[in-house]
Amino acid sequence: MLLTGEEEINIDELRRLYRQKQSYKAIFDLFALRSYNKSETHVDKLVNYIAAMDSEARNSVVRFFKALEQAGCGRFIEGRRGKRSRFSWEVSLVDIGRIARGDQEKAESLKEDNFNDLIDESPQNHSENFIEHTYYLRTDNKITLRLPIDLTSAEITRLSDFIKTLPTKD
Repeated sequence: MLLTGEEEINIDELRRLYRQKQSYKAIFDLFALRSYNKSETHVDKLVNYIAAMDSEARNSVVRFFKALEQAGCGRFIEGRRGKRSRFSWEVSLVDIGRIARGDQEKAESLKEDNFNDLIDESPQNHSENFIEHTYYLRTDNKITLRLPIDLTSAEITRLSDFIKTLPTKD
């Protein structure tokens, strides 16, 4: 256990969660790659992120947040009266992701000056919500596509249909 500020973080539990399930690993990795903290993370954001790899995405995210609460990272808040379910962070979510991966040993307590809830989390605004895919069209021609991490089947179909409309030399 690690005492950070007034919070007690169970590092062993975070690392166990990281190894427990592929979708948990993906969430921790996403946290670790962020460039800023948030005071809250909504369940829906992570459900969309892991939906392709976890058929029970919503239940998995809720269980994940409840486990983080038990590990001393913050508090899970069940959505009521139109409010969305979310996790309220007491420590840096970036640090928690890095601790779970084994990249660091300490987490900072959240203070108003080390998070920014005003920044839009939409994929077009944050590079950590994208992944680059490289494709060798020819041996001397490499194409790199920068696509959202949570790319849907419908978006893949639209992209594929777009590529089919490109002019050819044939």
